[in-house]
Amino acid sequence: MNDNSTDSAGAIHFENTELDNVFTADNVPNIIEAQIALEDDKEPIIIVICKGMRDKFMSFLTNLERGFPTTNTETTNTNPPPTARDRETVNFDFEAVDKLTEMFENTVTNLNAIQYTFKEEELTQDCEDNTKLREFRLIRKTLTDLYVFGNKTINMTKNVRNGTNDYLIRNTYDIIPNRLSQHFMQDLQENLKTNTITANCKMFNKTVESCTFVIQDFIHRIPEINRKILAKSWRTVERNNRDIGRTKF
Repeated sequence: MNDNSTDSAGAIHFENTELDNVFTADNVPNIIEAQIALEDDKEPIIIVICKGMRDKFMSFLTNLERGFPTTNTETTNTNPPPTARDRETVNFDFEAVDKLTEMFENTVTNLNAIQYTFKEEELTQDCEDNTKLREFRLIRKTLTDLYVFGNKTINMTKNVRNGTNDYLIRNTYDIIPNRLSQHFMQDLQENLKTNTITANCKMFNKTVESCTFVIQDFIHRIPEINRKILAKSWRTVERNNRDIGRTKF
Protein backbone atom coordinates (compact mmCIF):
# COMPACT_ATOMS: atom_id res chain seq x y z
CA MET A 1 0.00 0.00 0.00
CA ASN A 2 1.02 3.62 -0.53
CA ASP A 3 1.92 5.18 2.82
CA ASN A 4 0.90 8.66 1.70
CA SER A 5 -2.55 10.05 2.33
CA THR A 6 -4.57 10.49 -0.87
CA ASP A 7 -7.83 11.92 -2.16
CA SER A 8 -7.78 10.19 -5.52
CA ALA A 9 -10.97 8.23 -4.78
CA GLY A 10 -13.37 10.97 -5.82
CA ALA A 11 -14.43 13.14 -2.92
CA ILE A 12 -13.23 10.58 -0.37
CA HIS A 13 -10.11 11.55 1.57
CA PHE A 14 -7.81 8.92 3.11
CA GLU A 15 -5.54 9.85 6.01
CA ASN A 16 -2.51 7.97 7.41
CA THR A 17 -2.63 6.60 10.96
CA GLU A 18 0.22 5.59 13.29
CA LEU A 19 -0.14 2.03 11.97
CA ASP A 20 1.34 0.91 8.68
CA ASN A 21 -1.27 0.35 5.95
CA VAL A 22 -4.16 1.46 8.13
CA PHE A 23 -6.08 4.57 6.98
CA THR A 24 -9.11 6.55 8.02
CA ALA A 25 -11.58 7.98 5.49
CA ASP A 26 -14.18 10.73 5.66
CA ASN A 27 -16.69 8.58 3.78
CA VAL A 28 -17.33 4.93 2.97
CA PRO A 29 -15.66 3.89 -0.31
CA ASN A 30 -16.32 0.72 -2.22
CA ILE A 31 -13.62 -1.90 -2.60
CA ILE A 32 -12.54 -0.80 -6.07
CA GLU A 33 -12.29 2.87 -5.11
CA ALA A 34 -10.14 2.05 -2.08
CA GLN A 35 -7.94 -0.35 -4.07
CA ILE A 36 -7.25 2.32 -6.70
CA ALA A 37 -6.76 5.18 -4.26
CA LEU A 38 -4.40 3.25 -1.99
CA GLU A 39 -2.62 1.40 -4.81
CA ASP A 40 -3.35 -1.87 -3.05
CA ASP A 41 -2.58 -4.92 -5.18
CA LYS A 42 -4.81 -6.98 -2.93
CA GLU A 43 -8.38 -6.24 -1.99
CA PRO A 44 -8.38 -3.85 1.00
CA ILE A 45 -10.61 -4.55 3.97
CA ILE A 46 -13.08 -1.79 4.78
CA ILE A 47 -14.28 -1.55 8.39
CA VAL A 48 -16.95 0.93 9.40
CA ILE A 49 -16.67 2.05 13.04
CA CYS A 50 -18.58 4.81 14.81
CA LYS A 51 -16.49 7.77 15.92
CA GLY A 52 -16.93 6.99 19.61
CA MET A 53 -15.23 3.57 19.18
CA ARG A 54 -12.49 4.71 16.79
CA ASP A 55 -9.83 5.49 19.43
CA LYS A 56 -10.42 2.21 21.28
CA PHE A 57 -10.20 0.24 18.05
CA MET A 58 -6.96 1.99 17.01
CA SER A 59 -5.52 1.24 20.44
CA PHE A 60 -6.52 -2.40 20.00
CA LEU A 61 -4.74 -2.59 16.62
CA THR A 62 -1.65 -0.86 18.03
CA ASN A 63 -1.38 -3.40 20.88
CA LEU A 64 -1.96 -6.23 18.44
CA GLU A 65 0.88 -5.04 16.18
CA ARG A 66 3.27 -4.62 19.10
CA GLY A 67 2.45 -7.98 20.65
CA PHE A 68 0.88 -6.47 23.77
CA PRO A 69 -2.23 -7.93 25.46
CA THR A 70 -5.39 -6.77 23.68
CA THR A 71 -7.76 -7.49 26.57
CA ASN A 72 -8.36 -5.66 29.82
CA THR A 73 -5.52 -6.84 32.04
CA GLU A 74 -7.38 -5.70 35.16
CA THR A 75 -10.06 -8.34 34.68
CA THR A 76 -8.36 -11.06 32.65
CA ASN A 77 -4.76 -11.15 33.93
CA THR A 78 -4.29 -14.42 35.80
CA ASN A 79 -0.54 -14.07 36.31
CA PRO A 80 0.68 -13.64 39.89
CA PRO A 81 1.76 -10.12 40.88
CA PRO A 82 5.45 -9.31 40.37
CA THR A 83 7.64 -10.41 43.24
CA ALA A 84 10.54 -8.50 44.77
CA ARG A 85 12.88 -10.67 42.69
CA ASP A 86 11.03 -9.68 39.49
CA ARG A 87 11.55 -6.02 40.36
CA GLU A 88 15.18 -6.57 41.35
CA THR A 89 17.58 -3.84 40.35
CA VAL A 90 21.29 -4.68 40.44
CA ASN A 91 24.06 -2.11 40.00
CA PHE A 92 27.83 -2.36 39.81
CA ASP A 93 29.10 -1.97 43.39
CA PHE A 94 31.89 0.57 42.88
CA GLU A 95 32.00 1.37 46.58
CA ALA A 96 33.15 -2.21 47.21
CA VAL A 97 35.61 -1.79 44.32
CA ASP A 98 37.21 1.24 45.99
CA LYS A 99 37.66 -0.71 49.24
CA LEU A 100 39.12 -3.69 47.39
CA THR A 101 41.55 -1.52 45.42
CA GLU A 102 42.82 0.18 48.56
CA MET A 103 43.18 -3.16 50.39
CA PHE A 104 45.06 -4.75 47.47
CA GLU A 105 47.45 -1.83 47.07
CA ASN A 106 48.14 -1.72 50.82
CA THR A 107 48.84 -5.47 50.84
CA VAL A 108 51.35 -5.14 48.00
CA THR A 109 53.01 -2.23 49.79
CA ASN A 110 53.29 -4.22 53.02
CA LEU A 111 54.75 -7.23 51.21
CA ASN A 112 57.32 -5.01 49.55
CA ALA A 113 58.23 -3.55 52.95
CA ILE A 114 58.73 -7.04 54.39
CA GLN A 115 60.90 -8.02 51.42
CA TYR A 116 63.11 -4.94 51.82
CA THR A 117 63.97 -5.90 55.40
CA PHE A 118 66.16 -8.67 53.96
CA LYS A 119 69.23 -8.42 51.79
CA GLU A 120 69.04 -9.81 48.26
CA GLU A 121 71.59 -12.55 49.00
CA GLU A 122 69.48 -13.74 51.93
CA LEU A 123 66.43 -14.16 49.70
CA THR A 124 68.33 -16.05 47.00
CA GLN A 125 69.68 -18.69 49.37
CA ASP A 126 68.19 -22.19 49.27
CA CYS A 127 65.75 -23.17 52.00
CA GLU A 128 67.42 -24.74 55.00
CA ASP A 129 65.42 -28.00 54.96
CA ASN A 130 62.47 -29.74 53.33
CA THR A 131 60.01 -28.28 55.83
CA LYS A 132 61.05 -24.76 54.92
CA LEU A 133 60.96 -25.68 51.21
CA ARG A 134 57.39 -27.01 51.46
CA GLU A 135 56.32 -23.88 53.32
CA PHE A 136 57.99 -21.69 50.69
CA ARG A 137 56.17 -23.45 47.85
CA LEU A 138 52.85 -23.22 49.66
CA ILE A 139 53.20 -19.50 50.38
CA ARG A 140 54.45 -18.85 46.84
CA LYS A 141 51.35 -20.51 45.39
CA THR A 142 49.05 -18.60 47.74
CA LEU A 143 50.70 -15.30 46.85
CA THR A 144 50.57 -16.10 43.13
CA ASP A 145 46.82 -16.77 43.30
CA LEU A 146 46.26 -13.59 45.29
CA TYR A 147 48.43 -11.41 43.04
CA VAL A 148 46.96 -12.68 39.78
CA PHE A 149 43.37 -12.65 41.04
CA GLY A 150 43.78 -9.17 42.49
CA ASN A 151 45.27 -7.66 39.34
CA LYS A 152 42.72 -9.28 37.04
CA THR A 153 39.89 -8.06 39.24
CA ILE A 154 41.27 -4.51 39.35
CA ASN A 155 41.62 -4.53 35.55
CA MET A 156 38.05 -5.79 35.25
CA THR A 157 36.74 -2.94 37.38
CA LYS A 158 38.63 -0.37 35.30
CA ASN A 159 37.07 -1.68 32.09
CA VAL A 160 33.58 -1.59 33.56
CA ARG A 161 34.11 1.90 34.93
CA ASN A 162 35.14 3.00 31.46
CA GLY A 163 31.76 1.89 30.12
CA THR A 164 32.19 -1.78 29.17
CA ASN A 165 29.14 -3.03 31.10
CA ASP A 166 29.17 -6.38 29.30
CA TYR A 167 32.83 -7.10 30.09
CA LEU A 168 32.18 -10.48 31.76
CA ILE A 169 29.17 -11.76 29.80
CA ARG A 170 28.64 -10.90 26.16
CA ASN A 171 25.60 -12.19 24.30
CA THR A 172 24.79 -12.17 20.61
CA TYR A 173 21.29 -13.29 19.68
CA ASP A 174 20.50 -15.17 16.49
CA ILE A 175 16.77 -14.52 16.17
CA ILE A 176 15.09 -16.57 13.48
CA PRO A 177 12.96 -14.74 10.89
CA ASN A 178 9.43 -14.24 12.17
CA ARG A 179 6.22 -12.32 11.54
CA LEU A 180 6.19 -10.42 14.82
CA SER A 181 6.01 -6.65 14.73
CA GLN A 182 9.10 -4.47 14.73
CA HIS A 183 7.94 -2.75 17.92
CA PHE A 184 7.65 -6.09 19.74
CA MET A 185 11.06 -7.30 18.56
CA GLN A 186 12.71 -4.03 19.60
CA ASP A 187 11.20 -4.32 23.06
CA LEU A 188 12.32 -7.96 23.27
CA GLN A 189 15.91 -7.15 22.31
CA GLU A 190 15.97 -4.29 24.81
CA ASN A 191 14.85 -6.73 27.53
CA LEU A 192 17.58 -9.17 26.52
CA LYS A 193 20.17 -6.40 26.71
CA THR A 194 18.93 -5.35 30.15
CA ASN A 195 19.08 -8.96 31.39
CA THR A 196 22.65 -9.28 30.12
CA ILE A 197 23.73 -6.13 31.96
CA THR A 198 22.03 -7.38 35.15
CA ALA A 199 23.89 -10.70 34.87
CA ASN A 200 27.16 -8.78 34.37
CA CYS A 201 26.43 -6.74 37.51
CA LYS A 202 25.87 -9.89 39.57
CA MET A 203 29.03 -11.59 38.29
CA PHE A 204 31.05 -8.39 38.70
CA ASN A 205 29.93 -7.87 42.31
CA LYS A 206 30.52 -11.54 43.18
CA THR A 207 34.03 -11.39 41.71
CA VAL A 208 34.86 -8.27 43.76
CA GLU A 209 33.44 -9.96 46.87
CA SER A 210 35.45 -13.16 46.29
CA CYS A 211 38.69 -11.27 45.66
CA THR A 212 38.15 -9.19 48.79
CA PHE A 213 37.73 -12.37 50.83
CA VAL A 214 40.94 -13.89 49.42
CA ILE A 215 42.96 -10.80 50.33
CA GLN A 216 41.42 -10.45 53.80
CA ASP A 217 42.08 -14.10 54.53
CA PHE A 218 45.73 -13.73 53.59
CA ILE A 219 46.13 -10.53 55.65
CA HIS A 220 44.92 -12.40 58.73
CA ARG A 221 47.48 -15.16 58.08
CA ILE A 222 50.52 -12.91 57.63
CA PRO A 223 51.51 -12.84 61.35
CA GLU A 224 51.68 -16.65 61.32
CA ILE A 225 54.09 -16.85 58.36
CA ASN A 226 57.87 -16.95 58.69
CA ARG A 227 59.04 -13.47 57.59
CA LYS A 228 61.97 -14.66 55.52
CA ILE A 229 59.91 -17.28 53.69
CA LEU A 230 57.21 -14.69 53.05
CA ALA A 231 59.81 -12.29 51.64
CA LYS A 232 61.42 -15.02 49.47
CA SER A 233 58.00 -16.09 48.16
CA TRP A 234 56.88 -12.54 47.37
CA ARG A 235 60.14 -11.75 45.58
CA THR A 236 59.63 -14.81 43.35
CA VAL A 237 55.98 -14.03 42.63
CA GLU A 238 56.72 -10.44 41.58
CA ARG A 239 59.58 -11.50 39.33
CA ASN A 240 57.44 -14.19 37.65
CA ASN A 241 54.54 -11.81 37.01
CA ARG A 242 56.17 -8.65 35.68
CA ASP A 243 53.41 -8.07 33.10
CA ILE A 244 50.55 -8.81 35.46
CA GLY A 245 49.18 -5.28 35.10
CA ARG A 246 47.86 -6.10 31.62
CA THR A 247 46.25 -9.44 32.40
CA LYS A 248 42.52 -9.97 31.98
CA PHE A 249 39.96 -12.60 32.86
